[in-house]
Amino acid sequence: MAGLLYYLPKRGRGIKIEDVAAAGLAYAFGKRMTPAEVAHGPDGGGGVVFADDAGVSAAQIGYYPDEQTWRKVPGTEAYVGMYKDEPTTPDDLAREQVLPGDFVELGGRLWQVPIVRGLAEEEDRLVYFNRLPKQATLDDDGNWVRSGAVGKYEHLWPIACRWWDAIHDVAIEAEEASEGDEKKERVFVEFAELYDSATEILTTNYRLGRAEVDLLNLLDDQAAAEILNVAVDLKTKRVFLEKKLAALAGSSSADGPAGAPPDTDPA
Repeated sequence: MAGLLYYLPKRGRGIKIEDVAAAGLAYAFGKRMTPAEVAHGPDGGGGVVFADDAGVSAAQIGYYPDEQTWRKVPGTEAYVGMYKDEPTTPDDLAREQVLPGDFVELGGRLWQVPIVRGLAEEEDRLVYFNRLPKQATLDDDGNWVRSGAVGKYEHLWPIACRWWDAIHDVAIEAEEASEGDEKKERVFVEFAELYDSATEILTTNYRLGRAEVDLLNLLDDQAAAEILNVAVDLKTKRVFLEKKLAALAGSSSADGPAGAPPDTDPA
């Protein structure tokens, strides 16, 4: 195992998972972690190095600067680190519940990215739907009814919808709208939003944040866009369009080359 290590200054072996959450690292941990007190850490002082039990063995927990690389977690006192000769893998960071989707190669390894805004073919057209896990509640008559996405996932829906709008020409949709409808404006996703959005999608299935993504060198512009393309199920749209084009090409070839006489039986 080669999961990620974390360090907090001026802490000891008595640190608990609640203290880790209070330090802003709840996203990176499950229910259990193992600490090791160190006299010297990446900040030059003493503190505690700790790791989630799912990804790191107890023997690996410590501060060994010649064997490890560390970086500060912005906005916190914490540092995150990993072993240089034993890179952290997706399996080391996978959450207990992984949402289905497709795989994207990041840093030379395949990471499973969830599909948030799914597409399905219906009557020779594509319709979209919310593919996030749903929760249900009882109505007044005692019947179970859908009540939207599970709370911890609902923030992903606007991210996916914004990316969908950004990669499609919504101006065309505006032209097709009726005169009484409000016109849509072109949506742009800037550099920082692109990387933050991709990280939010990726952290759904993995115990990651921005600092970890940076440490593992997972993102560039193309990788970030590909993560978001999976989130909006762009692959399904491409397959649908290819099928439509193939059908049109087949129809044209069946009619013969342009200008050729129709196929008829000889008189």
